[in-house]
Amino acid sequence: MIFPVNGLGLHEQKLKNHRGEVKRVLRALLKANRFILDDRKGAVDILQKWSRTPLSVAEQGYASSAANFTRNLLAPRDALEKVIQSTKLNIDLKREVSPDEVFDFSLVREILKEMGESPG
Repeated sequence: MIFPVNGLGLHEQKLKNHRGEVKRVLRALLKANRFILDDRKGAVDILQKWSRTPLSVAEQGYASSAANFTRNLLAPRDALEKVIQSTKLNIDLKREVSPDEVFDFSLVREILKEMGESPG
């Protein structure tokens, strides 16, 4: 099972008042995810330079995390539930939290449709 490693967290007011800006950020994130998945060598090179590590360490980092990236920024419900459970432990929250309370992929689905892709 994947554990989503990136996303965009924002206040609902930001989404409401700056929708175009949020869409641009999501498009950039989508492009970055696809670069990571489509260009292993390029992604490893950036990781190596950014983290200032030997090539072998950057390659291990890529290998251990690439499976957590998605081409469409969408994550399966079980992965979202895993994120919620992990967060609940970190903040000592006892109540149940539904993924629908926390995650909203409607704008991502809108972007994918604009790109002529099926959001799935």
